[in-house]
Amino acid sequence: MPSTKTITVYKYDELSEKAKDNVKYKYIAGNIDLDYVIDDAKREGEKFGFMIDEVLYSGFSNQGDGASWTGTIQLQRFLEHHLKEDNPDYGRYTVLLTLLEDGWAEHSVSVSRKSFMYNHSNTMQIDQQYMGYVATTEDAVIRAACPLQGANVQELYEGILIDSLLDDLYEWALKEARKYADHIYDLLEQAYDDEMSDQHVSLMADANEWEFDETGRLI
Repeated sequence: MPSTKTITVYKYDELSEKAKDNVKYKYIAGNIDLDYVIDDAKREGEKFGFMIDEVLYSGFSNQGDGASWTGTIQLQRFLEHHLKEDNPDYGRYTVLLTLLEDGWAEHSVSVSRKSFMYNHSNTMQIDQQYMGYVATTEDAVIRAACPLQGANVQELYEGILIDSLLDDLYEWALKEARKYADHIYDLLEQAYDDEMSDQHVSLMADANEWEFDETGRLI
């Protein structure tokens, strides 16, 4: 024979902390979409010379969690944003900027990932397959209208020690690219925490007229 049982139903705010956690991890956590955070970070990164193709991340509670990205670094834009006059190599980098603008040095380097076991920023690396600068004839000169117009390109290469300068630039660019990946992770973690907050879950539960049993199971 069918029987009727009476159960007590609860609003989210009336649940115990344990039951609230059950609601969050059963009904909320797996449905959080953070793609908008990544899309915003990609657009913002372009200001710094970071042309991001893909962001991978894991989170948000285990050691080894983090974010990394792959794509390219536009060196001219990177230097225009990051180079400050107090940099000890400001003069050399200024010459390199002119070489970049005039097409005598490679404009970008590739950022790849050296490990697929973890997603944190230390897995990022600069792909050194790119030639650092363009081969020149001995009489090649700067064409751009600037203080260095007419200067001999080969002499500029030698004057700024371009091989060592590019090595330093790649190291600097990678450091900043990793910092930006860490920034993306912070944004993702904050957005996740916001979605998982009691305030947000309570608003969602009320808007959807959710009711629960005492364990946090949706009725």
